[in-house]
Amino acid sequence: MKEARKGTPFVKNLKIVSYNAGTLCDTIGVERKPDFINQAPLIAQQLKDFHIVGIQEARAPTSKRMMGHWLRISGGKGRNKKGSSVLGIELWINTGLNLLDIDDEDPKPQKAFIKEGDVTIVLGNNPRILVASIRCTCLDAYVVVAHAPHSGDSDVERDTFWDSLDKAIGGRANVVLLIDSNAKVGYLPSVAIGDWCADDENLNGRCLHRMLLDKGLCSPSTFAHSGSSFTWTAPNSSTHRGDFVAIPCAWFPSVVRSFKPDDFYNLLGADDHSPVALHLRDCFGGCRQEGRCAWPRPSPTSLADPDKVRYFSLLLQQFDTPSFCTPVDTHYKQTVEYYHWAASMAFPGKRSGCRTLYYSDVTWSIVVLRKKVTANHWTSR
Repeated sequence: MKEARKGTPFVKNLKIVSYNAGTLCDTIGVERKPDFINQAPLIAQQLKDFHIVGIQEARAPTSKRMMGHWLRISGGKGRNKKGSSVLGIELWINTGLNLLDIDDEDPKPQKAFIKEGDVTIVLGNNPRILVASIRCTCLDAYVVVAHAPHSGDSDVERDTFWDSLDKAIGGRANVVLLIDSNAKVGYLPSVAIGDWCADDENLNGRCLHRMLLDKGLCSPSTFAHSGSSFTWTAPNSSTHRGDFVAIPCAWFPSVVRSFKPDDFYNLLGADDHSPVALHLRDCFGGCRQEGRCAWPRPSPTSLADPDKVRYFSLLLQQFDTPSFCTPVDTHYKQTVEYYHWAASMAFPGKRSGCRTLYYSDVTWSIVVLRKKVTANHWTSR
């Protein structure tokens, strides 16, 4: 079995899901109708094979507690104009699921688990945005669970939410975003949003798209997705896709598939929202550093495919060239990283996962220091 390099977070198997539950109807002080049953145990059972779960509309008070082997972190609930409880988000961490075992393929797998002490709340007590840090043996990342205002909310509410989300993520590296965005995207594809089952972008869609580009994130379900693409069924039976899992672009080669969990069931008696899930393997992306991975070279056959070449050209045209004031080393690094990423998108080939880091923090600091020494040497002559 391929082993993680010493000192480098390495995830063999990571499954993530985002789900708007409508309401959990939990038992700890949650307002609910008499005929509503607590959904939390049912959801936990159906998502037992997932490591990280983001829940929107949990409608539960602020808390951090264990539910079996699940660590549940609640950001609290809000109130609508009528005074009823609304919104509320939760982050569930499966502390009993191995991060180094690929679907029981190895009879004697290495073991690494996310423990309760590995999770730190960075931003809590917010009914729309929750940020937590996970730092364990083989995973080092920030997880953000968010729920955007819908089209019926005011422009001020929407602008406030997207500004708050932008500040919450800030310049953090290795961010995993689990969001009910109430957005429509895909008509204008980019490195962040693909054209799979594309919709005309609405206001939330433009805000989401711009933020993903700015933060270096992408949503794999917009590039390829197993099963139906929609994640919400409206009261009039129309369907929409507004729920997404977004990951750093550097993690994209490790994606096995984006999908909807089979035969998922809730107790609310309506289709409403469906979960959207993501499966990753052999990912060195857990390192919080400015490194990127070395990408496999495309095969000669792929280079002869005019459609792939055209797509590669389109991706290169979308590259936001660094400004003139950008240091030469940084300019080179950003350009090369983007070029390799675009090549991996256009000429995917066989993905065996990330092998070696393109740059590490130590390597990059040595490069910068060497340039400074050289510059000072020539200046002093």
